[in-house]
Amino acid sequence: MKVRNILILVMALLMAAPISAKPKYRKGFLYREGRQLMLNGKPYRCVSFNSFQLCGCGHDYELFTDEQTEALFASLPDNTIVRTWATIRDFLHEVAAVIKQHDPNHLVESGTFAGWAYEGYENYRAMHDSPNIDVGNLHEYDYDYQESNTIESPHFEPCLKAMYDLDKPLIIGETGIESGDGCRTSRERRVEAMREKFDVYIGMGASVVLVWNLAREARTCGFTFGLDDPLLKMINEYQLTIDSKTE
Repeated sequence: MKVRNILILVMALLMAAPISAKPKYRKGFLYREGRQLMLNGKPYRCVSFNSFQLCGCGHDYELFTDEQTEALFASLPDNTIVRTWATIRDFLHEVAAVIKQHDPNHLVESGTFAGWAYEGYENYRAMHDSPNIDVGNLHEYDYDYQESNTIESPHFEPCLKAMYDLDKPLIIGETGIESGDGCRTSRERRVEAMREKFDVYIGMGASVVLVWNLAREARTCGFTFGLDDPLLKMINEYQLTIDSKTE
């Protein structure tokens, strides 16, 4: 496909990379000077669009044919950014291999969502099917979804099965319940609901459950909780209970 000097921004898992003190760039490639994006020695600005469907995901009627994709990019002004997404399996596997090469002692965890984000659990499983990826991951915020008060996410068992099929552990990398002033769920109820989640996930085989998100102080309704929140006390007490059972 001829891109005609179009800049395509592909979103995948981001990894921090060292930035040179002196900008080094090639003609036609974006770079930055401080807070300013630059292109070919000049400040760069753009208004454009996202297109999730360019990566092949979506309803059949939303997807572009190859000919339509060619025509779309041919119609855009030069130096336009289009933000889309890509299949991240190869990215995960390659980056995990590099990490293991430099640091074989630490485990590598995928940071993924559940299978719904990757067109099914076969793809979710395939993303973790690498000797360099040690741990699978699930994010879930189902308690507040449609005010369902869900304790066990419907995505948990399929993710667990996918990882167990690979003989690898699963962690709940993120789970949370909105609470605080003005929220429908009180802080006290959040504590009890999160304890129920711990019971389910740890009891059914998850290795780790991480709650989103501790800050020094939380002043508004949301997932963030502060140091004085009873949720933190419960988390610590629950961990002590786990420790006592494994001694």
